[in-house]
Amino acid sequence: MWRFVLKRVLTIIPIMLGTTFIVFSIMSFAPGDAVGMLAADASQEEKAALRQELGLDDPLLIQYARYIKNLLLGDMGISYKSGAPVTEELAARIPYTALLAVVASIITIILAIPLGVIAAIRQNTFFDTSSMVFCLLGISIPPFWLGLLLILSFGVKLKMLPVSGSGSWAHLIMPAITQSVAGLATIARVTRSSMLEVIRQDYIRTARAKGIAYNQVIRRHALKNSLLPTITVAGLQVGALLSGAVVTETVFSWPGIGRFLVSSISWRDTPCVLGCVVIFVLTFSIINLIVDILYGFVDPRIKAIYKKA
Repeated sequence: MWRFVLKRVLTIIPIMLGTTFIVFSIMSFAPGDAVGMLAADASQEEKAALRQELGLDDPLLIQYARYIKNLLLGDMGISYKSGAPVTEELAARIPYTALLAVVASIITIILAIPLGVIAAIRQNTFFDTSSMVFCLLGISIPPFWLGLLLILSFGVKLKMLPVSGSGSWAHLIMPAITQSVAGLATIARVTRSSMLEVIRQDYIRTARAKGIAYNQVIRRHALKNSLLPTITVAGLQVGALLSGAVVTETVFSWPGIGRFLVSSISWRDTPCVLGCVVIFVLTFSIINLIVDILYGFVDPRIKAIYKKA
């Protein structure tokens, strides 16, 4: 198991290098630069001096190598816009994104798995049909549209909830709902499909023939054996939530990493953009590792494979 975990951790290195290099290249080749945004009214001499001070005159590979060297030393650079260390900028925003992600994840997991299980065991009933219609709408509706609809309904018309900011728990309700709907719908559909496949297996019929109560068969046998696809999809959804919902945080002016990333891209603030990317890559990598480890607890056969790896 530990050998497997070590191998997965080592794979983060090439993923990190590849991702940061692609983002660094895109930011370098994009029209304009940070100097044009920060010193729009400055003279050409002043812009040239600022560009040299920021190291933007160096070739792309030299700039990237310098960034990776500093990153290995724990230095993510200095924000072009604010002049503050990127680590401080991220540290001020990560708690907001983490809070939003945790609340949205709790809503998603608590509602999605029971919804999928009940829809499967009550296949072709009104509950099954209505829940799958809800899931289809949840997957199809763009988050920004849903967020704006909630703002218009509960913020502007009913005046029940604040429409933006992060001053209280009330500010968290609409962003959390907006962020959880798509993941809830996806996980519920996958859970239903997996459960339908499992409850038709021979060992389920055998358990029922032995006189075991239907609820116990579902809880002890069917649910556990149907969880692998659900865990996979749930891991991806939780990883996306923890990485910062760019659209949701922008719509509700939530001061998290997603909104910070949008602002940094607008200002061509490459160190801050790369800092956000590093957080995203680490988050997804850790979540995927946790999902792989959970496989071993759910299915002993997979745990045996990990021991041989």
